[in-house]
Amino acid sequence: MFDVYVDGATGTLRDSVRELASAMGARYGLPAAELESRLTRGRFRVKAGVDRATAEAYLRDLSAIGARVRIEPAGAPASDRATHSSAPPAEAALTRSRLPPPPRSSVPLQPG
Repeated sequence: MFDVYVDGATGTLRDSVRELASAMGARYGLPAAELESRLTRGRFRVKAGVDRATAEAYLRDLSAIGARVRIEPAGAPASDRATHSSAPPAEAALTRSRLPPPPRSSVPLQPG
């Protein structure tokens, strides 16, 4: 099982965070203002305890809209995590969150 984290936006400008929050909000039906706040505070978990295929689907979907995404084994201590990332890791406080599944039209998910 794996957890999926967003470390931030791929762009370096403040507008990059705003644009990512807006895209995530539209795609996942969440308030863009709340997502922007979470993104400015640092890394947060968007999905917990999913199979590898589902985690990879989130990585592709979120990366496509400008997120720096990381997949880690579920529940692994920070020192033991084997990371697969779309960008270099960001050092930030972890805030827990869960997103609904990516839209079925953009990412095929396995039942589970």
